[in-house]
Amino acid sequence: MFDLGQEYFSRASLYEGVGHVLEISSDLAEDQQSTVSDLKSSLRLEEPMSRLAQLVVANSVEAVIHDAYGQSLGQSMYNVLGKRVHLTRFVDVVE
Repeated sequence: MFDLGQEYFSRASLYEGVGHVLEISSDLAEDQQSTVSDLKSSLRLEEPMSRLAQLVVANSVEAVIHDAYGQSLGQSMYNVLGKRVHLTRFVDVVE
């Protein structure tokens, strides 16, 4: 998990896009599976990392990004996200 975290942070530091913090997180999430596959190959792991472990590691990266975004605006992330953000743009809604 430590190696995966380092790789996520490394790849996130190369991100050059702009947008709302949720858009940035969504963009970075698109690369997570390829990061896991690359790491599995380079470390010669016999079994894949569980999806839960992947999400735990990705969450730490997203927390740092959200915190930095809020700090850059001089606000807490709670205030930045607020009620006006429609999270349905970023998740699949099950009906």
